Amino acid sequence: ELFTKPGDLVFDPFIGGGTTAVESLALGRDIIGTDISALAVFVAEAKTLRLHQADIDSFTVWMGIAPQAINMRLPITNGWWEEAGYVRNIESRPFWRLRKAISQLLGTVQNLPPATETLARCAVLRASHWAMEGRKRPPSLAAFRRYLEDCAKSMLADAIAFSASVKEVADKSGHDPSATLIQRSAVGVES
Repeated sequence: ELFTKPGDLVFDPFIGGGTTAVESLALGRDIIGTDISALAVFVAEAKTLRLHQADIDSFTVWMGIAPQAINMRLPITNGWWEEAGYVRNIESRPFWRLRKAISQLLGTVQNLPPATETLARCAVLRASHWAMEGRKRPPSLAAFRRYLEDCAKSMLADAIAFSASVKEVADKSGHDPSATLIQRSAVGVES
C-alpha cells in the first residue's frame, strides 16, 4: 500500500509461500512471481486461485469422496508419483499405510477441473506434510483422514474468502488483478 496503487505491477523474485502474491491481488495489484522451487510456485498458485461456483461445487464433491478413497484393502490404481520418485522420505515400513493412502488420494484428483485439482492436491500435500513432519511413526489413518477433512474445509473457506476479496477490489477499482507465477530464476525475467 505504501509503494504501489491498484493496477500497479509487483514483482516478487522469491515467491516462497505466496504471501506477496496473495496480498498483491487482494489489494488490486498485478503480480509476477518467480521461484526456482516447483513446490513454492505450486503453493503460490494454490493460494491465489480465484474460484468460481463450479470450482467450489467440484471441490465440495471431492471433499466428500476423498476420505473414503483411503482403503487399505483396495489396490493403488495409479502409482505415478511413486514411480517418479516422490516417496524418498516415506519408504520405511511404518509409512506404508500412509504412502498407500496418499496414492489413493492422488488418484481422486486426476480428473478434476484445473482449479479444483490444484486445491485438492494442495490439501493432500498439506495433510501429508502434517502426517510425516518430524515423526518416527505416522499417525493413524483415522487421524490422517480427519486432518485432511479439516484441512480441505479450511482451504476452501480461505479460497472462497480470497476470491470474494479480489472480486470486491476489482469491482471497486475497475481493474481485475492478475498473477503470473513462474518456476525459474529471476535472472532475465524482465525480458
